[in-house]
Amino acid sequence: MNTVKMNCILLLLAGLIAASSAITCTPELCRQICQNPPTPQSCANAGTEYRPFSSLCQCCATCVPYLGPFDFCDPSPDIFGPIPVIHKHCRPGKRCVNNRCI
Repeated sequence: MNTVKMNCILLLLAGLIAASSAITCTPELCRQICQNPPTPQSCANAGTEYRPFSSLCQCCATCVPYLGPFDFCDPSPDIFGPIPVIHKHCRPGKRCVNNRCI
């Protein structure tokens, strides 16, 4: 990996760490975030995946779009501190093989 690319990745990572430590998760923040949370049915109706506790501060659920055939996928964990790193999953019936939905 060249040094310019590595420096960009390190800078991005430092920014994410700084942003996540600047957020204080409080019950009031969760009330504001989760005023109208989705349901599994509303996500299914929208053709998206229901993810419990995937909002900012892991307060409530969100609907996450699926990846299409041959899209790049990442089987990494979804949570990074108070800011969730939402990795989209392959559509039902597809799976992530060598970082591609097949």
